[in-house]
Amino acid sequence: MKVFKFYFGISLIGIYMGFFNGCLATLRSARCRSRCFAQDTTTSDEFCRSQSCLACLKPCNVREAHVLSCSLICGLYNISNVTKGICEDSCKFLQEIHLEEGNSTCPEGVSNYSKCVLMKPENVQVAAPVKNKRLENYTISWNGTWPSSTVFVVMVKQWKKGKSTDANTVWIELMQTTLQSVQVNLQPLVWYQFKVTASNQYGASLFSLPSRLMFARPRPPLPPRAFNVTEMQVVKGRVQVHVVWKKPVSSFGLPVSKYRISWSMRLDNKRKKYMPLEVTDHHTMGNNTEYTINELLPNTMYLLELRAMTRWKRRNLKSKRVTIRIRTPSDNTAKVHVQNKSPIKKEFRNVFKKTSTPRVDLTTYSSSPPTDVLTSSNEGVSGAVKRKRSIAQANTVPWFALSTLMILAYVVPFGLR
Repeated sequence: MKVFKFYFGISLIGIYMGFFNGCLATLRSARCRSRCFAQDTTTSDEFCRSQSCLACLKPCNVREAHVLSCSLICGLYNISNVTKGICEDSCKFLQEIHLEEGNSTCPEGVSNYSKCVLMKPENVQVAAPVKNKRLENYTISWNGTWPSSTVFVVMVKQWKKGKSTDANTVWIELMQTTLQSVQVNLQPLVWYQFKVTASNQYGASLFSLPSRLMFARPRPPLPPRAFNVTEMQVVKGRVQVHVVWKKPVSSFGLPVSKYRISWSMRLDNKRKKYMPLEVTDHHTMGNNTEYTINELLPNTMYLLELRAMTRWKRRNLKSKRVTIRIRTPSDNTAKVHVQNKSPIKKEFRNVFKKTSTPRVDLTTYSSSPPTDVLTSSNEGVSGAVKRKRSIAQANTVPWFALSTLMILAYVVPFGLR
């Protein structure tokens, strides 16, 4: 038992020593960046706009600059001879502040003492995305007053189980910025805490108090992929349509509980009267990736919809809809096979139409972005099984035109008098 406690204590010491060294390297990098921003007059935000500023920033991201040669570090980048000296000066500055070992005394020649003693950031707050909105970014902000070119280091601590952290949870660098409010993407179902420090070329402030605990709420899954019709068959005057799909690229930590398939008839021509169109829904288990729709009318246009669903605390999280428009075959056609990579028969070549497929961005901590996610169109249906909805498909004169004609018919006779 004593041996276990000894090695456990050694491991904790190693963890905190690594964190301490990484924190010092982060602060040195921020001080280097602040020096570059202060020397460049064209920098109005956290982006450099001149070649000299870009060259100055190159060594700031090298954590081993104190053990490497500055000429070697700057030689790794494609820097012109004009700006190579600026890069080497920035590297030498990193080596000098490394010898300070965290001591940030105000150097001689600096008249304004406030440039050396920076205010500690206060009131670090985390604002969650607005509910019922498709926003994914959390906003981190803090209060205080600092000189220009101050670089803020945002640190984060994250864990998944409960509000309390374990001994292995340490603070890591999230970002460096010159702004006092940033937006970040957080992985769902994870607890977060943030703290901030301010730094310039002369030193750094104390870290702020940690923010309140933030639990990143769950997100709806991404839409199902490759939603296609593989076969249509006429059986006793009705049509069977077999559809297949692939699972979403990401469901953000929650398993897909079920899929909802909807289909409804669409009219070929506009009608003069409202006509109720029946919409049918069916739910299938989350491990299924195919379904057969029965009892469709032949030679009729249909809209098929599919969406994935996850469950979190008695609440269903629904993905965006994936839609397909099809025309069922006529009665004299026995079966139609559809292959994605081979041409369809000439008489059925224009049967299927699929919506556009823009990319979907994922969070910083999730898997790589998908390449073939289908997104839904604005036209969609949802609800209970076998619902009815009146869809206006009329070929009549618009109401504002009728109103104009009625006003003219009433006003013109009085004008002629």
